[in-house]
Amino acid sequence: MDLHRLEIFCKVAELQSFTLAAEALGLSQPTVSEHIRSLEEMAGDRLVERLGRELRLTPAGQILRRYALKLLALRDEAIQALARAARGSLARVHGRLAEVREKLAWLSPAARLGRLQHEIDTARRHMAAWGNEHVQRQSRTLGTFEGRLRTWAERQIRQTHEQLQTATHDLKRAGRALYQAKAHTLAVACARLQALNPRAPLERGFALVHRENGLVRSTAQVHPGMRLTVELMDGSFGVQVEEV
Repeated sequence: MDLHRLEIFCKVAELQSFTLAAEALGLSQPTVSEHIRSLEEMAGDRLVERLGRELRLTPAGQILRRYALKLLALRDEAIQALARAARGSLARVHGRLAEVREKLAWLSPAARLGRLQHEIDTARRHMAAWGNEHVQRQSRTLGTFEGRLRTWAERQIRQTHEQLQTATHDLKRAGRALYQAKAHTLAVACARLQALNPRAPLERGFALVHRENGLVRSTAQVHPGMRLTVELMDGSFGVQVEEV
């Protein structure tokens, strides 16, 4: 049984008119009538009947219409399944073609050069990141070393300053002791000279301050800020050093 004829029959049953069915299907009315007549001959019974201007299906036509709709639905379902299968096959073909294109593109010199440039850029970024981290680590190390060096230098300067102060104090004490010893020696010499010759002048700026009953007292400025006093009596003498 021809599915095309069944489709024409279902359209006539739907619109209840040969003329409207012909217009909907893009056929002439005689062609539609001929297809309906062929189906009636095949079925051995009338399928449609006219009641005035109305057209309706006979019991045989209703049975045929019910099975015809099922057959047409199965046809449409089969066509859709085949279309889906074709689309799937086409998609797989397109996928394979895309893979082939990608592989062919990778084989081209331009693609290889682009890939190589990408790898070079990536390596440069990694090296720059490593360099920045290395510089920061070295900066932190240098900062720590600089801090330790500054602390050590300050400690050395402080110790040197303390040592200089101690040395200066020791030098002052040694100088004072040296001047005292020198003044003492000078005073002894002057006192002996004065004892031997009371009228002899005192050396080193000694001035006769007092002479009474054999007591001779003399003073002299032997050093800036230091005064020496000598007392002589009956061959014995005393020396006194004062800071002024």
